[in-house]
Amino acid sequence: MIRFYPFTELIAAYLILIAALILYRRNPYETVYKLFTAWLIFLYGAFLFQFIADVAILPHRVMIFMKISDILWLVSTAFLLHAVMLFFNQPLIKKKTVLLLIYLLPLVSVFLLFMKNIGYVSAVETPYGKDFIANPFYVLFSWSSAIYALLAILVCFMAFLQNRDRLQKIQSLLLGLAFILPLAADIIAEILVNYFNLNLPMLITPAYMISVAVLLIAALIFNLFPKYPEFAAETIFAHLPDILLVTDLDGKINLVTDSYLKLSGLQQKDILFSPLSQAIENEKQAAEILQKVLTQGQKLQDYALPYRNKIFSVYADRITDNTSTVIGLTIIGRDATERKNNEKELQTDTVTLGKSLEEIDQVNQQLIERELQMVNLKNEIASLKTRLQHG
Repeated sequence: MIRFYPFTELIAAYLILIAALILYRRNPYETVYKLFTAWLIFLYGAFLFQFIADVAILPHRVMIFMKISDILWLVSTAFLLHAVMLFFNQPLIKKKTVLLLIYLLPLVSVFLLFMKNIGYVSAVETPYGKDFIANPFYVLFSWSSAIYALLAILVCFMAFLQNRDRLQKIQSLLLGLAFILPLAADIIAEILVNYFNLNLPMLITPAYMISVAVLLIAALIFNLFPKYPEFAAETIFAHLPDILLVTDLDGKINLVTDSYLKLSGLQQKDILFSPLSQAIENEKQAAEILQKVLTQGQKLQDYALPYRNKIFSVYADRITDNTSTVIGLTIIGRDATERKNNEKELQTDTVTLGKSLEEIDQVNQQLIERELQMVNLKNEIASLKTRLQHG
């Protein structure tokens, strides 16, 4: 088990990487998703380099890999604290000075560890691989990571107490529990090493694996991600009577409403990430919509889109993120079949009425001309009678 221990770090690293990819796929555009993904990516790097350090042979290489691992570990906790504060809309996170303080400590630590060889004293051989005896600076460095994680847990605890919404309470509770376990393992391992000279790193890896598992369960089952407003918005969109399609910049479908699925007879898995032309079953009009909206920046209103046996009045516009960067296209279509048919009938009736009015005008013109002829004829008869009387 002891010799196998480094490989548990490798397994943990790739489990964390998988969790990062799953989380990123849920929403690759919003900042909070990017921050949580960055936390997991840096944590993946920390475990990976720790594994490399454990199996390395030369002491100077072990020290280099351990430095990289420790730096990635501290940077990951900075991303974690930022992500949690943003996730729960903490007002302090909007201040640039707070953000600067969050990331300043990792930057200073990176500089000191790489520019000054003050982190470790000497190499020792342990049953778990090579390790380095740390000096007081390194103890301070490692406790900084714990403080960052503790602050993130505190934010989750405050959110649990302050929020009345059931879903947000579940979110804050699950996040807090996910962070407490590895933090406790880190603290216990540090205390055992520094105060009891007992090296038990195998406490840490399982704690992080369980923590990531809790996050995945929370994300996939309890809707931990997306946040409540986004979850509510998706629920509202899903039950809109109008069809709604959302695409990325490549015209691939990312979101559809239940009304579209009912109309098309498809399932989510059949249409997601497929091209817009497949969704509306019209390659020419799909290319026209993408060209006008995404390329030319036009906003389409009351755009007629035939689909199956219906005609939809379509509104299409660009989607932007919170930095005003265009990230996709939204199409909202309302069933306008009856209105369009009425418009056609009205146009037909208008044409028919126009022709009838023209015919009536022609008849009226003829009647007027005949009336004028009758008046002229009466005048001529009266003039003739006058001449005959005066013979």
